[in-house]
Amino acid sequence: MAKDNFRRPTDLPLPPLLISESDEEFNALREALYKELRPNGIIERMYVEEFVDLAWQIARLKRCKAGVINLAFHQASKNILWELLEAGPESGFVAV
Repeated sequence: MAKDNFRRPTDLPLPPLLISESDEEFNALREALYKELRPNGIIERMYVEEFVDLAWQIARLKRCKAGVINLAFHQASKNILWELLEAGPESGFVAV
């Protein structure tokens, strides 16, 4: 395969990565998609670049969703424990 296929179109801006994201991981995804899809010409490379960006955004949103759920779970657990502690032993709660 020609090395040309991995050259990104110069008229397309690089997608912004968050400071918590890895350039290496992004570039590995990009290279894997180029190898898989083997674009020919500028139009196909533009489509691959768009697909890379969308795939990265989907992965980012899934990571964010997991983070939000984990954070909410921690806070909800803390609230329940505080309520049980404030209710005291007379509340009928029995520890197992």
